[in-house]
Amino acid sequence: MRAPGRGTRTAVILMVVLLLAGLAAVALANSGKEVSEQFGGNGGQGNPGVLPPNANPFGMSYGQWGAEWWKWALSVPFAVNPMNDQTGANAAQGQSGRVWFLAGTFCVDINAGCALATATRTCTVPAGKGIFFPILNSECSTFEGNGTTYAELRDCARAAGDIATGLACEVDGVSLGNLDAYRATSGLFTWGPLPDGNILEAFGLPNTVGATSAAAQDGFYIMLAPLKTGPHTIHFAGAFGSSFALDVTYHLTVGGLGRSADPTDMTPVKPMTWGSLKTIYR
Repeated sequence: MRAPGRGTRTAVILMVVLLLAGLAAVALANSGKEVSEQFGGNGGQGNPGVLPPNANPFGMSYGQWGAEWWKWALSVPFAVNPMNDQTGANAAQGQSGRVWFLAGTFCVDINAGCALATATRTCTVPAGKGIFFPILNSECSTFEGNGTTYAELRDCARAAGDIATGLACEVDGVSLGNLDAYRATSGLFTWGPLPDGNILEAFGLPNTVGATSAAAQDGFYIMLAPLKTGPHTIHFAGAFGSSFALDVTYHLTVGGLGRSADPTDMTPVKPMTWGSLKTIYR
């Protein structure tokens, strides 16, 4: 039998390429449907782009991410803490990993207190990051005298959430619904060691530097799937009864380069694929 010529081989290769391209297009269409259903269907409480509260986004539950959020928040000195920031200048403090945290806010003068704490922040978030933030949350620890058992610490943390009112959240002008479904309580976790000039020290607790403690947390959280590159606005608000309320707006720019907040890091971000999206749930 005569060996196929160059033209025949080229035609065969072209046919194979076209076949693979067609299969890839079908797979992409089907996976896009699955992603849409996971991120914006009933599992997400009808909120497009929000990961379902009963899922394990990026390998952990909402409650576990809530604990990680508190570990992060307490690890950053008060002077540069993202919660103690009106402009967004400190948004990158302590950030690492596949999820980027946003923060609530304090009264400008924490010792004087206030009925409504507000902040409007502008910052850049690396591309490919999940975005996790509390609308309202609370933490109780043994160090702060809130209890010695998990049940005591859990009940203490949940007591604040039980009186939460006025929960609101918008992403790029779209209001999210059924926010009560995003309430998440953690198991027992340990924060610390606390840095010098930490948040608890700012609130008047003595001998806090280097402290660690068992704790539990509770809150109403949102985990967003990675946002497309470009500008975005996230707004959230809520109140603990009549004692304290907050209203926070973030103007985010999701960058196309880098996986850290370091502007000199020019490592290209890999394009988001169905395979990488699936790893969110592992």
